[in-house]
Amino acid sequence: MSEHRQYLKELHAELAEGYWENQPIEQLMAQFSAGYDKVVRELFEKHLGDAQKVTLFAVGGYGRQELHPGSDIDLLVLAAKAKKHQRGIELFLQSVFDLNVEVGHAVRDIKACREEAKNDITVATALFERRLLAGDESQVAPLAEVLATRKVWPPDKFFRAKYHEQLQRHKQYHNVEYNLEPNIKTSPGGLRDIHTALWICQRKFDTTRPEQLVDLGVLSPTEANWLVEGKRFICWIRFGLHIIAGRKEDRLQFTYQRELAQRLGFVDTDAQSGVERFMHHYYRHVLALMEVNDILIQHFTEVVTGPRSAKLEPINKRFQITNSYIEARHENVFKATPSALLEMFVIMAQRNDIAGVRAATIRLIRESLYLIDDAYRNNPEHTKLFLALLKAPYTLVSQLTRMRRYGILGRYIPEFGRVIGQMQHDMFVKAKHYLESHIVKPKDFDELKKIVTSGKLAFAPWCAEEECEDWIKDKTGGAKTLNIPFKQPKDKGKCVH
Repeated sequence: MSEHRQYLKELHAELAEGYWENQPIEQLMAQFSAGYDKVVRELFEKHLGDAQKVTLFAVGGYGRQELHPGSDIDLLVLAAKAKKHQRGIELFLQSVFDLNVEVGHAVRDIKACREEAKNDITVATALFERRLLAGDESQVAPLAEVLATRKVWPPDKFFRAKYHEQLQRHKQYHNVEYNLEPNIKTSPGGLRDIHTALWICQRKFDTTRPEQLVDLGVLSPTEANWLVEGKRFICWIRFGLHIIAGRKEDRLQFTYQRELAQRLGFVDTDAQSGVERFMHHYYRHVLALMEVNDILIQHFTEVVTGPRSAKLEPINKRFQITNSYIEARHENVFKATPSALLEMFVIMAQRNDIAGVRAATIRLIRESLYLIDDAYRNNPEHTKLFLALLKAPYTLVSQLTRMRRYGILGRYIPEFGRVIGQMQHDMFVKAKHYLESHIVKPKDFDELKKIVTSGKLAFAPWCAEEECEDWIKDKTGGAKTLNIPFKQPKDKGKCVH
């Protein structure tokens, strides 16, 4: 066992060195997966090599061969009679745990795989990405048959479930991709959004290859390029983040941002610090990936789940609503009437029954951005349209967000376009340090009173009752209280009063 641990230790060191030497990230992830494959197969052969009807699969990210230095190793032991081989399975799994890596595992027969997959979309998604590692290959085809599209999670049902998952995940980040310390895996525009889009494509078209999705008309060549380059960049950042953190870490904290920027060669310029340039690249890729995700989600909303008979509502000569989504009535709408690039969002903000923009129209907008030039910006009619948008009664923020994501806002207001994806790193770091140095946790009320009267901030458990608030103000000479809904501590109910 010590030999296996030593092998993996040397593998980590070798690939970390390769990372800092700028070796291709796809190659590094594949080498990581191959290294773990070698060790896991040897351990399986040692304990279960002669077992009949016992098969080992890699699932999840390991199944995709997208391992990072801190990634979990997810395994499925497919055993027709698990009790018969219980001792061998236990010894194998224990030997994998002894490698000092995070291991996710399941021991199931084919029937259990089918039932678990039907009942749990997360289990189903992991099984759909299975990859044979070792063991009895006679079980490979039967497992594939029971997980077939027609029997478990047909495309429309799978799409709805994964889209719901994504919506719930985005809510955790308030649907904002510009988090100062983003989680590069689960934040909007992160790796999980890429995975979601590709999982849906795999279930519907049986492929995740960008060039094939272009041939199918699901992606444009530009979108396919954004997908490939964006995924490569995010994986590149995550790989380095795991290395410098020394563990699985997906939150790009300020300290990691600075270290990664320096080590990856983002140097300071007169206009920007290196870390700001680094994060600018990150946010630009995230914005592009969100647009690809939007396009794919909208495509499936229209094609997979849309009503068979379209419900059309003409608005004017330029736009119509199809099944609650606005769209251009012909492909020359924006070329013939450039003002329509703004008019569409005014229409949406003046009604509360339009769910969004159809995929073909989003692409048409992007292809028409060149129409927005200085003459366009200085046109009084266009100014009136933009002011009408700002005065509209509904969904103003949503429309401005759409305009930013589709590229219109940055073109129409160049000053805004130049700062998209930028942040003043030092300002936020200093603010964070200032708060940390001025917030004190008092042991009791007497200490709280001293802290507040000295001009600092006190962080203490508080019941948030009005009587208590008045009492604190009276005893401290008017201290202001703020109830912050953090996760409840173990001593819930305790109050500094």
